[in-house]
Amino acid sequence: MHPATKAAQVSIGVLGRVLRGLIPLLEHVHASLPPEPKKISEILEGHRPYTVSVQLRGSLEESLEDVRRAADRLDRDSRVTAQQLRSEFQPRSDEP
Repeated sequence: MHPATKAAQVSIGVLGRVLRGLIPLLEHVHASLPPEPKKISEILEGHRPYTVSVQLRGSLEESLEDVRRAADRLDRDSRVTAQQLRSEFQPRSDEP
């Protein structure tokens, strides 16, 4: 493996751990928000405007999913080997 590739692989492993370290903070902020309003369905259906806390809750929930997915991918790829990639490779057939 090229040294720059190995260095990048080590770096993405570190980045995966950094992202994973953000998850408790995002969860804490999410948990600290006030409860959803009683009329949340009216807000989500567009009959009432969003409140700031509803907007933040949605943003945090989506961000948590994204951060978890990114951390998982970076962790996985920080350990991938050329042998694994070759063994998983299946050539495409150009025939219909």
